[in-house]
Amino acid sequence: MTELKQIAENALENLEPAMRSLEQLEAPLYAVSADESLSPPVRNLIDWGGNAACDAANLASCHCGETVKDLNDCAPPTARSENVARETGGIQ
Repeated sequence: MTELKQIAENALENLEPAMRSLEQLEAPLYAVSADESLSPPVRNLIDWGGNAACDAANLASCHCGETVKDLNDCAPPTARSENVARETGGIQ
């Protein structure tokens, strides 16, 4: 494995948990924002936080997908099986 490919693999390993954490942050923020007892400014802040988490999770997901594609594209045809787990069980 080339040094550059190893760097990409490491970046992917760091990006995937960050994406999952952002997705987990988004859900409770949206649930809390439905509480009608909250003042409009508080609800707006919670909505903003949920939207920011959602946007960041989507961006991280796009970067994960691009990195997986780039890794698969740079793999020699005989090493394709190394990336099968990423192709079939990767980001969702």
